[in-house]
Amino acid sequence: MSHGMAQAPVGSMKPTQSSPSGCTAAKPSEKVDAYSCNESSGELSLVLDLEDPGDGSALQRPPSLAITMPSSVPCNEPTTFEASASDGDGDLADVQWYVDGVLMAPGVERMTFTETHEIEAVAWDERGAATTDRRSVSCY
Repeated sequence: MSHGMAQAPVGSMKPTQSSPSGCTAAKPSEKVDAYSCNESSGELSLVLDLEDPGDGSALQRPPSLAITMPSSVPCNEPTTFEASASDGDGDLADVQWYVDGVLMAPGVERMTFTETHEIEAVAWDERGAATTDRRSVSCY
């Protein structure tokens, strides 16, 4: 007999709720994200009550980000990558830079342009939410 896994969103179940007939919680705790059932297929519906503690933290707002460097810079002169980044949840973790799809090494904040490049910045917060901004930068 095969055993299937019914996937459910991660959330907390009230202790009075029981698992579907013939199924056991994959984790023996109030946090349940999967059930192991003796059926090869089936359907499981859960109603989860999520509570926001009042500070908006349950909403997990992604960071805001805008590349602020000009779209045209002098050729053969070092140019600093510039962006404005913030996070409404107060947990901005990092801003990463990509040039033509290649991730720049940590600490690289400048480059010399000799032609047009696609610049991308990605801002991450501590919860893993990310925001991306892109700009084509040419040189004159």
